Amino acid sequence: MGCGMSSTGRPSPHSYDNNSLGLILTRKGSRNQLVFQMAEALRCGERGIMFTLANFPGLCIVAKGKEGYAGEWAYVPLGVGSGSNNSAFFGTLDAEGFITSRHCPTSPELKDTEGREIPSMNLDIEYWQLEEGAPVNLVGSRSDPARSRLAEGDQGRQWTLHPDGTIGNIKRNDLVLGVNYPELTLVSAASANKVVVNAGRLSSSQSTPLTLISHPGYAIVPSHSPRRIREWGVSYQQLGVGDANDALTVRLDGKFIMSTHATSSNFVLDVPFGNLYEGTDGHSISVISFDNTSKNQEQGNKARLFVVNADGTVSPEAARHLVLGIREGQPLLPTAGVGMPTMMQQPTMMQQPMMMQQPMMMQQPVMMQQPMMQQPIAVAQPVNVIPPPPGPEMVQVQVPIYGGGGPVMTEYNGQMITVDVPKDARAGEFVSVEVPDHYKTNKNDGGGYGY
Repeated sequence: MGCGMSSTGRPSPHSYDNNSLGLILTRKGSRNQLVFQMAEALRCGERGIMFTLANFPGLCIVAKGKEGYAGEWAYVPLGVGSGSNNSAFFGTLDAEGFITSRHCPTSPELKDTEGREIPSMNLDIEYWQLEEGAPVNLVGSRSDPARSRLAEGDQGRQWTLHPDGTIGNIKRNDLVLGVNYPELTLVSAASANKVVVNAGRLSSSQSTPLTLISHPGYAIVPSHSPRRIREWGVSYQQLGVGDANDALTVRLDGKFIMSTHATSSNFVLDVPFGNLYEGTDGHSISVISFDNTSKNQEQGNKARLFVVNADGTVSPEAARHLVLGIREGQPLLPTAGVGMPTMMQQPTMMQQPMMMQQPMMMQQPVMMQQPMMQQPIAVAQPVNVIPPPPGPEMVQVQVPIYGGGGPVMTEYNGQMITVDVPKDARAGEFVSVEVPDHYKTNKNDGGGYGY
């Protein structure tokens, strides 16, 4: 990410990956919760570290969209992705529970062009809605450092690190950082991103899970518990593609597809705002229910009338050239029955064989078993640690294909650690780098947080 200054005196906007999956709040213990690989480094107070994931290897928190502005606030949408294009998020968890971005830290020394302290940007729950599915973004005041670090009310900007490596809201420990499932949308009937359901099992007489023939081990799943829009008198539950064990269950009622899932019983399948075109204007296909439930099965409403095609695809009746599918570019997450899918399991991404175009990596069979080159950090070949005395403790790592100047993972004393490769290191060569202090065997950990 950029660390320079813009013409306004604010830090340069963060690079981003708009194909990443959204960063959200989820229930602790859910399959889509995030377990952080660098939890020990956070506990030790290390500053400006990459938020890499232990349960989804090779992925990390990233910026999902460009920096935007709303009144006094600056914000950056966050997601989970590979960290390509320098989109990886680096941050610090401090003693007060704020997670601050390295590109816009809490620092009285950081001044704008008029000599004023630049406010920090911190992880923030959107509108401080402490509920499952709420987006989590990077937010900061544009003028007042104290406003960036609000610690009152619902405390939607403060976090706690759990012993299991999850990160939860300081007020609601049952809600932790999670990843949104790849979104269910409308795609062309000819698209490789279409999903094919077990159509033969769908009926009006019984509840059927929407498992996928096109993606074995996966299903159409609820992305979160129902959320309510009070002003419209409607509740909605967005849908994605995830583990088959979490499948949405449905029944047919004429041309309506009704949810029978425990969390959204009698909600109806709906194309948001009637957007019957590819991508549905960025909104996920959902199941919805009005407070006045007689509106759910509104006759003639083209957004809720579907047909199940002979090939197992599902189309809006009014747009048979479209079918349900996975949003373009979004990767599937690993499931209980399927390993780390990476982008190569996305049919459309088969046209982008990044790794196979790297002849150097073809000569490294160990690296080919680690599909990390799409990731922000590379897994180096384990080598012996140079004994600490005399001099600093060192490890030898191989420079990734994109060259030096970034973090690399390697093995050290039976654990995976992150080290920084010199900027002038050439791709493919082996270099010796010093082990960070908090990993060293002779370090006396004091614990706690702080800068």
